[in-house]
Amino acid sequence: MVADFLLGKPWLAHVEPVVHHIPRTIGSGIQVLGEDSEGDASFNFHQSRAEATLAGFLKAWVRTRHSWWDRENSEDETAQQFMSLMPMQCQTALASAFMTYDGKQRFAVFATWNQQPSEDSNSIALPFVTILGGYALAALAIRKVRSIEQSQISYSNLQAQ
Repeated sequence: MVADFLLGKPWLAHVEPVVHHIPRTIGSGIQVLGEDSEGDASFNFHQSRAEATLAGFLKAWVRTRHSWWDRENSEDETAQQFMSLMPMQCQTALASAFMTYDGKQRFAVFATWNQQPSEDSNSIALPFVTILGGYALAALAIRKVRSIEQSQISYSNLQAQ
């Protein structure tokens, strides 16, 4: 089922996505890998409900590939909770989750706008976020391969002694 989803097929309607979060023992809260903004814009991932809100986002993303979120969407409770995590100046957010081949969610990329994006920026926003996420996913894969290589080298050095 995960393989079909990663190939672009829709999530099965009768199957509820499961988000099982294992918090890190070192540090607390959600880890931010990088951030770039002008002024005092900052994400609110320190909120007590941040992990539950992101779990709701992930479920919505898996079920419907819901990527665009708007602060003015007062009818959707998930949207309001999600937008509460974004900087206060943010009016629109684009979020994309990145899943590995085994179905594990490693990270998500968020892009925010202080005003509604224009048609031009709207058409290139999703590919831009996907490319950034793809680079990060590739970097994680390379890091994992290098750690496996290092462990193999260490093991072979132990065997040679």
